Amino acid sequence: MTDSRSGALVDVAARGVLSQFWAGASLGMGGVGFTFRNGALLRRALVPMAVQVAIFALLVALALHFLAPLTAWLSPAPGHWYSFLGVVVEIALAILLVLAAALGTMIAAGVVCDPFYDALSEKTESILLGRSVATKQSVGETIAGIARELLATAVRLLLYLAGQVPLFLVGLTGVGSVVTVPLGLLWTWLFVAAEVLSRSQGRHGIGAGARVPAAFKFYPLALGFGAAGWLLTFVPLTTPFLVVGGTRLFLSLAAHDRVTSSLTDEDKARLRGVPDQRTSTPSL
Repeated sequence: MTDSRSGALVDVAARGVLSQFWAGASLGMGGVGFTFRNGALLRRALVPMAVQVAIFALLVALALHFLAPLTAWLSPAPGHWYSFLGVVVEIALAILLVLAAALGTMIAAGVVCDPFYDALSEKTESILLGRSVATKQSVGETIAGIARELLATAVRLLLYLAGQVPLFLVGLTGVGSVVTVPLGLLWTWLFVAAEVLSRSQGRHGIGAGARVPAAFKFYPLALGFGAAGWLLTFVPLTTPFLVVGGTRLFLSLAAHDRVTSSLTDEDKARLRGVPDQRTSTPSL
């Protein structure tokens, strides 16, 4: 989130809970406008957009194919007074499968489109810093990076399922869904934020095991960003915008030393809008 007058990245973590939530949501949604204002970002976003649409369509079709048999398997037998719970199960399953398709699209596209998203994140950072941050990697380094990101994705997915599966099972009781549906939604928002922020964290040398705790450290920000990201995931071509927004959120935190990064002191000062003392003219 930037200061409207100077364009500097403000310290979004220094605010109250509600203000942090709003700042996170604004950065998530703001990735759309920032991308369209910078043609270089929009051009880099086109290919992963097309890939994401294809993945989402495939996962939704697969989810709909399994909806009926899963409903029949989990629903109570007909003829009992509680048979009405079959409708509750079907609705809950439909919502869960669509959510899973949306989240699965983000995760799958994050792996398939990894080079495109990295280029997009790098370009976003370059624009904000006013200098190029692109790095050349050998084939071995590229393969090691992909393996590292696959491991980080698997860790995040396992953590997400560890919280979501028990909530889903409790929700099958019918009454429990009153509590588990909103809790499951909040858990999903947190992991949408963790998934998107992981890209910038990886580029700045943060290991797979430290990324989720770092993302959850400022949970109101993560919830706000994740809520915006969750809404955008229902439009299949929007993950590139989240990558841009996530890069801006990460740099907002890094500029004020809220998270670990590889930024220099000069980079942090520039992001905070502090004039470069080496080029500024001394006042007389």
